[in-house]
Amino acid sequence: MPLQDRIHSRIEGSAQLALDAAAALAPGIAAAAQLIVHCLTQGGKVLAVGAGNGIFLARHFASLMVNRYEADRPGLAAIALACDLALAGDGDGDGRYTRQIRSLGLPGDVLLALDAGDDPGAILALCDAAAGRGMARVVLGPAPSRVAGEPAADDAVHLMMPAASGARLHELQLLALHCLCDAVDSLLLGVD
Repeated sequence: MPLQDRIHSRIEGSAQLALDAAAALAPGIAAAAQLIVHCLTQGGKVLAVGAGNGIFLARHFASLMVNRYEADRPGLAAIALACDLALAGDGDGDGRYTRQIRSLGLPGDVLLALDAGDDPGAILALCDAAAGRGMARVVLGPAPSRVAGEPAADDAVHLMMPAASGARLHELQLLALHCLCDAVDSLLLGVD
């Protein structure tokens, strides 16, 4: 296959995955935006955390919230948990992320967890720590699980990313985060 055709095929595959996921992800993104806006308007903050490539996505999300997404607005309270405390490839780095959640998280805050699918036990531990602090949980991950809480929990949203590879998962998580930022801005600013 010629290189340009291969590149075209990769772009087309990514776009098709996003289109296929749109209907499934839109309700969850809307619910996550409502949780985050409620948190922020009550004086809370969002703690973002990720593993693997999710570390960079957590930083990106926090930056978009604190600075701006597409519209000028006051900064919104969001923190990417310090990834330098967790050891690469060591899940939760012996509980260092959960320690940060227990130290920084307050009732009414939101945990935004980006699950790379490598260690669901670590994401579950993060969500359990957040629930123990009275925090809402939003998880963007590849597989069904109870990581975001019981299905009937009104303070938990699990956005299942239907991606077959790590690269496609990362792309879909980035798109979902951008949609989430847009939805938060829309709710706060009344932007159509």
